[in-house]
Amino acid sequence: MLLKNNLIKNSNFSDNGAGWSFKHAIIHTNTDHVYTELIGLREQQEPYSSAITAIKNAPSNRLLNFSCDLKTAHYNFVVEINITALNECLEKIGEWHTQTLAIEHSWTTFHTSFPSPSDCSAISIEIKNGTTDSVFLSHPSLTVGSYSRTYSHQQCADIDRKQISVLETRCKIDVLTEPGMDSGNVTFAIPCQYKNQIPLCFELTTTPKSALSQYKVFPRDDGTNWLCSVELVDCEAVTIEWKSAVLVGEASADSSNLDSPLGYLEATKCVQSDDREILKIATDLAHEADSIEKIIESVVLFTASNPNSYEYESLDAKTALAQGGSCTSRANLATALLRALKIPARTVSHLPVWGSWMYQHWLVEYFHPSKGWQWIEPTMNLLKPCQNRLVLLAFASIDDENKSSDPDQLRAIMPGAPYLSGYILSESLTIGFRGSENFAYELGQIEGNSVELDSLFHEARMALVRASSPNSSGIGYKEAIAAAIASGSASGLAAAVLDA
Repeated sequence: MLLKNNLIKNSNFSDNGAGWSFKHAIIHTNTDHVYTELIGLREQQEPYSSAITAIKNAPSNRLLNFSCDLKTAHYNFVVEINITALNECLEKIGEWHTQTLAIEHSWTTFHTSFPSPSDCSAISIEIKNGTTDSVFLSHPSLTVGSYSRTYSHQQCADIDRKQISVLETRCKIDVLTEPGMDSGNVTFAIPCQYKNQIPLCFELTTTPKSALSQYKVFPRDDGTNWLCSVELVDCEAVTIEWKSAVLVGEASADSSNLDSPLGYLEATKCVQSDDREILKIATDLAHEADSIEKIIESVVLFTASNPNSYEYESLDAKTALAQGGSCTSRANLATALLRALKIPARTVSHLPVWGSWMYQHWLVEYFHPSKGWQWIEPTMNLLKPCQNRLVLLAFASIDDENKSSDPDQLRAIMPGAPYLSGYILSESLTIGFRGSENFAYELGQIEGNSVELDSLFHEARMALVRASSPNSSGIGYKEAIAAAIASGSASGLAAAVLDA
């Protein structure tokens, strides 16, 4: 039951924002509405603007519910929300980090819930805009809900460190057969196993049902990327729909974070790191940087701020530098700039939970000499995308980059996207009118102690090994798995996966 008391008294920034502190922000007051503008920092050296508040005498052992309204001025951008719990000595005893998509010209409500530790004395909340566009913030609210379970300092730290979620992707593509043809093949990337992402279930259907001859899922030779191959028969127009439940989080260490960066310094067809202009800009960006972290910040900010002409015909890095482009373009450009500076980097396609229907989104992984592969988001100007808020689809290899103009792939996407990152159509097929629409959302959260969570990841990996046998259609959606996800129990989900 939700209690009525709101811990943020000045929920629309009244009294000149008393209780809130701002960094590069302006408070706007209309006749019936007070809101603040977190200024986009396109021309300034500061990395972000923000609004932050602290709530003293915060309740302990309660579920706290935070919400606010957000919108942007010109584009859709990701906004960071950071929440910190403090004890009586103002020491950090728990923290939660999340991201949400602010929509252009449209107020949308963000909300999240988190448990306050048993020794909690204060809560701080920061809304952070690290983009080049202004973000508007209104009606922040923090209410207190009932919560029966007691969380100690260590348990809250466990929650923050692991952040275990089950996300679900739902995807569809319309295809047509060429005149005189009535069959064909569609191959595409599906959620892969990497770090602490492991697919749990996969299911595929077609409309009409009679068009589906068979489908199979299998790993590529690299052992990380997975594909689905669909055989279609007796059809003129087909809609393929598929979904996958995916376990994501930070519960268990994985040696794949330190896999070899060898080869990821080469210039390729869509990542032209040897281009003269790219080399010059990369050198300029690194000129005053005294660490790899500073270089990364400069590259991400430059790529996110690179103007967009909206008249590009390729997604490669060289075109992106000259004409801007999509998220694919900016990922290729950031990767090229990093390789030009002898920093291994590669592009990664994924589906984020903040997106609506889309083709797919792209981030970049770079290799840090002491930390291994690290993610950056060069379109949204994010240095640390939340790992448990997206589903990874494909890691591009050097060969994939050099096949970015493969004829089979160009039936579904323009040149410049790495091979097998999207849909590959046989010669008898073409993309339908609606094309491809995909999205991801949170299906449930999973809780458990370290032993239970490690066991869950182990059983999920073993199930994936069993599903990699020849002609496998993967692990189907089982009632026991769905029930275990709904229950939120790590041990229950591990048992359901073992029996699948």
